[in-house]
Amino acid sequence: MKITRYVGVFERHGDRFLVEKIVLPESSLDDLKVIFVPADDDPLMYDYYDVDEIAAAKLHRKFGIDINLNKFDYAVGAESSTAED
Repeated sequence: MKITRYVGVFERHGDRFLVEKIVLPESSLDDLKVIFVPADDDPLMYDYYDVDEIAAAKLHRKFGIDINLNKFDYAVGAESSTAED
């Protein structure tokens, strides 16, 4: 099973549809654990973690992602896929 971590970009108003997924490097988990504090029951960060101003600045510095919190909502998430996907 492969885990893909990404920054989800969501509509800020309305139904909050997912607009874009910005895929993070495979080695991003350790970096994300420094930016966010994973829940005790989620050490591999499978849940969504909302991006605030501080996290946005850190994501930009580490991964070069431009985040506009005035226009969109953002959350870091993960999804799994099998080798056949």
